[in-house]
Amino acid sequence: MGATKLGKYTLVSPLGAGGMGEVFLAAVDGPHGFRREVAIKVMRSAGKTAQREALFLSEARTLAELRHRNIVQVFDFDVHEGQPYLVMELLHGASLAALIDGAPLGPAGVAYVGAELAEALAAVHAVGRGEGQGSLVHGDLSPSNVLACSDGALKLLDFGLARRERQDTGAGERAGKLPYLAPELFAGAEPDALTDLYAVGVTLHELLTGERLFRDGDPEAVMQLVTRGLTRPLSEQVPSAPEGLAQLIERCLSRDRGTRPQSARSLARELRAFHEGFGPAELARAVKRTSGAPGAFEPSTMMGSAVSRAAPSSGEPFTRSQVEPAPLAPARRQSSAPRWAFAAGAAVVLVGAGVAWLLPPREEAAPPVTVAAP
Repeated sequence: MGATKLGKYTLVSPLGAGGMGEVFLAAVDGPHGFRREVAIKVMRSAGKTAQREALFLSEARTLAELRHRNIVQVFDFDVHEGQPYLVMELLHGASLAALIDGAPLGPAGVAYVGAELAEALAAVHAVGRGEGQGSLVHGDLSPSNVLACSDGALKLLDFGLARRERQDTGAGERAGKLPYLAPELFAGAEPDALTDLYAVGVTLHELLTGERLFRDGDPEAVMQLVTRGLTRPLSEQVPSAPEGLAQLIERCLSRDRGTRPQSARSLARELRAFHEGFGPAELARAVKRTSGAPGAFEPSTMMGSAVSRAAPSSGEPFTRSQVEPAPLAPARRQSSAPRWAFAAGAAVVLVGAGVAWLLPPREEAAPPVTVAAP
């Protein structure tokens, strides 16, 4: 594409697109040869609705409130000729989805990543606390929404579904990626800090075992699996993991909310006890191994991934009556969970509501769905 101006920014090349917006590599030039490259998310003109525009603006406002080393940074938000756009830092690395298969971290690495992720969530949950408006909740945490940067930093992304506790979402709808939604959400509970911590538990379980905890596929079947919960102790799957680490991850995944760690800060403290000898340098090496080795990864969706969508099979939101809660007896563990393919030499640019892979287009992962609670 030729150079196009968007306010003071020059759009250099497209990086990706999705249902909600397009992502571009852009640059801003200043005096004396100053030049800074950024990622710009532009809302699509086609299909723009008041709801999508509100989501786009909400994400911009949310990110503007957050200042933390483990959260993607927003630089600017503006409207150019009626077109809203969000300017964010340009990041390179591998998503946790890529690391799950491409570069196993080992128990210490999983504990380190978990502690950094929990620190990011602690900053998210602190927004609004004590102000009478409810804490902020991420609401869409999954391996594809967390970036391990090439310099060893960890960044939490995709705030398109972030919301305040007790904030009315309308018609009792719950949105997000099914395998990472806490079971109580299917019964009508509101998203809160503990549902975010459940998603951390699923992510760490997958990082430690190298396979999906709840397979993608038929949404009703996934909801049944989530409702049943764990069917095999983590210590049996990964005997090398410290017993305390395995038990901590299982606590995050407990259907009993009182058993889970009660705050992201306390979870981070507990995880720090298990990552001795693993830090940013080791994470950077894992990213390098991932980018240079064929393997598998979860294909990441583009910028529209955070838009709440109904199940593709019916075009309608799921209702609780469509998926009856599974009995609490242990379920049979699904055999060989699918792996995630990762192509060699891939660079990643992640910006707010998704991931733009510098790879040829490929099949998307299962999109977030909207669940209508009773």
